[in-house]
Amino acid sequence: MAGSFWPGLRPASFRGVPFDAFEEHSEAGGRRLVRHEFPLRDTPYAEDMGRKAGQWQVEAFVLRNRWADYEAARDRLRDALNAAGPGTLIHPWLGQMSVAVDSYTLRESTREGGYCKFSITFVEAGSLTCPDIQADTAAGVEEAVNAAEEAAEESFLERLNMLPEDLESALSFAEGIADTVINCLNTGSRLLSDVKSQIRRVIAIPDRLAGALLGLVTSAMGLSSLSGLGGTAGSSGSSDSGAPYSFGGFDQDAFSAMLSTRRDGPDEPWEGAAPGASGAGVSTVADRVYAPIIDYVAAVTVAELARQAADTEFSTADDALAAFEIVIGALDSVQAAHCADAVYAALDDLRAALAEDMVERGAKLPRLGTARLAATMPALAASHRIYGTAAYADEIVSRNNIRHPGRVPGGVNLEIVRHD
Repeated sequence: MAGSFWPGLRPASFRGVPFDAFEEHSEAGGRRLVRHEFPLRDTPYAEDMGRKAGQWQVEAFVLRNRWADYEAARDRLRDALNAAGPGTLIHPWLGQMSVAVDSYTLRESTREGGYCKFSITFVEAGSLTCPDIQADTAAGVEEAVNAAEEAAEESFLERLNMLPEDLESALSFAEGIADTVINCLNTGSRLLSDVKSQIRRVIAIPDRLAGALLGLVTSAMGLSSLSGLGGTAGSSGSSDSGAPYSFGGFDQDAFSAMLSTRRDGPDEPWEGAAPGASGAGVSTVADRVYAPIIDYVAAVTVAELARQAADTEFSTADDALAAFEIVIGALDSVQAAHCADAVYAALDDLRAALAEDMVERGAKLPRLGTARLAATMPALAASHRIYGTAAYADEIVSRNNIRHPGRVPGGVNLEIVRHD
């Protein structure tokens, strides 16, 4: 069956070296099975491990009357079959294929001079697909968060010097800090009664107090995330809504106000402070109690905020960047409040780990853009107008805080995700 003589058949070649004909060919395939047979059980189990590599058996010829130099044509094909690596086979029936040569035999005889027969076994070459190795940047953030919290706790236990006469004002101050943390994370008052009850029980035991304050922060952070205030909800803020990006429900102003009390204590003694506590007395209590508590709570709040950022699946690179800026802003505030050297260094390491994580993940996320519709229309129509498909209608509605999906406003800038 000469490929050049039969209509519809392709001229045969391997690695660009032509040969004259296929006398016949066969193909083998199937599944890679591992057969399991069990003692005292008649039914076997065949475990399917995937498709077998394709295999083709080809009977090819080189004819003297087709080539001016028969020996050279034969040797070129033999060299192509012996070459390393996969090559392109043009199969008269099957077309172009990427194959490797498993084996071949060459047969010539004096009785059939000027004629040689190649029996070739080709196998599917496939491709070398290596796993995509990625750095586990989230694990680096987790490690840095734990180190920062450990450093903050050590500093807290070292600096806290609560005298018996400080207990009442310390309790009141710690309960006030609990209120502030709730306000910073916008979680409402669901935690307050339980947290305050726990603080009252452990106020005189520094390590237990540290655990209670850390529990306050982590619980409030969890409620903030569950209530939809995390980075996956909302948007980076469109020009029309004017709503800033909210990550973790974090209130930077309330956080800064809390830090401002660490140096001088509250403007007035907290409710329940020791009688006559004012002026120098409050300042002394601030040094012994207030500042250590605030510094510890502030440090673990920033650490837990960074943990939440690393755990959040952001929808766009802009959302990831906005969350990163919120965390870094809070971290800067803590470091500027003259925290302990060990805590400062641990927060620096946390900053670097979070930056690496955000850059690594943000590079793989789509960016935000804007679109303007000529007229008000349903979300499905708006999605089709912007993207050429109705698949992103819900995204347009949620990202732009549109009240009704039947009326996406025209004539205004809409925030959209660039699904390139």
